[in-house]
Amino acid sequence: AVVGRQIGRGRRDLVAPRTWLAVRLAMVFMGACALAFIIFREPMIRFFAPPAASPENLEVIRIGAQLLILAATFQLFDALALTLSGALRGAGDTVWPGVVTVILSWTLMIGLGKALVIWAPGLESLGPWIAVATYIIALALVLLWRFLGGAWREIDLVDAPPA
Repeated sequence: AVVGRQIGRGRRDLVAPRTWLAVRLAMVFMGACALAFIIFREPMIRFFAPPAASPENLEVIRIGAQLLILAATFQLFDALALTLSGALRGAGDTVWPGVVTVILSWTLMIGLGKALVIWAPGLESLGPWIAVATYIIALALVLLWRFLGGAWREIDLVDAPPA
């Protein structure tokens, strides 16, 4: 919304600084979430596990703690991807990021996820989550490349001469 507003005001010069401010804010928040996932992983999982110390519950806690560590690894990339996706959409660059999102999600989340289940069964539930983490990291890097490339600067949202 901020990007669209700045473009509507004829202030394209403010789009990148506002976007980088949003990226920093999102990364601070998601970084804090990542730290909480790492530091408090077992208590967070235990909150959802029945109180009995059965072998099944201990296994759920072990797997859940591993998944939280994995989730922590992609939090900063998720912040970057979400913020840059919003900035690109606000600038009117919607088709390219949409197509890339579909391609990466099908190839990495679905394709790589299935491949890890088949070829690395020892990873168990971590396999599909590794695929999801790979997707989020790849999407963040591709959207960063797109934003830095500046194609969004050429999109005319208001049908008016540039300021």
